[in-house]
Order: sequence, then structure tokens, then C-alpha cells
Amino acid sequence: MQHQHWIAAAGMAAALVSGSALARTDVSVNIGIPGPAIVAPAPVYVAPPVYAAPAPMMVAPPPPVVYGPRPHYWRGPPPRHWHHDRGWERRDWHRHDGYRR
Repeated sequence: MQHQHWIAAAGMAAALVSGSALARTDVSVNIGIPGPAIVAPAPVYVAPPVYAAPAPMMVAPPPPVVYGPRPHYWRGPPPRHWHHDRGWERRDWHRHDGYRR
């Protein structure tokens, strides 16, 4: 029976200790020296320049001048003329060529 008293006493102690663990008070000492911190540098604001140069411009040279021969147009064969130097006329051309109607 003595063994059961020890188990009951341990259970009571555990219950009391857990209750006092929740209701505790912390005492600490703090010295106000901050630890090292890495911070981004502050932005730098610069006033705009008083004079701004104009944007660069590209001026293309003029295209080269190319000369060529004048254009020739084909208008067909030259007009035909009666051959007056042969000694025959238009009305009797069939006599010389052998053409008969």
C-alpha cells in the first residue's frame, strides 16, 4: 500500500507544479545597447541639371546621283513606204508578184 501513496503523491506534485508553471513571473535585466543591424543606405536625391543638352540627331547624307542612258521605247517596226524607186505603182503590184484574183 505504501507504493500507492507514492504514486498519489507524485501525481499531486505534478498537478501543483504544472499550475505554478503557468503562473510565473519573469525577472530580467536589459541593457539598452542595440545589436548590429544591416540597413540599406538612405536614398540620395540630386537636383536636375539647369541645362540639358538636346538629343543627338543623325543627319543622313543625300543619296548618290546616278546618271544612265536615256530610256528607249519600242514603238514597233518603222512604217512601210511604197518603194517608188522600183518603178511600179500601187495599182499594178499584182502583176509583178504574180498574185491574181
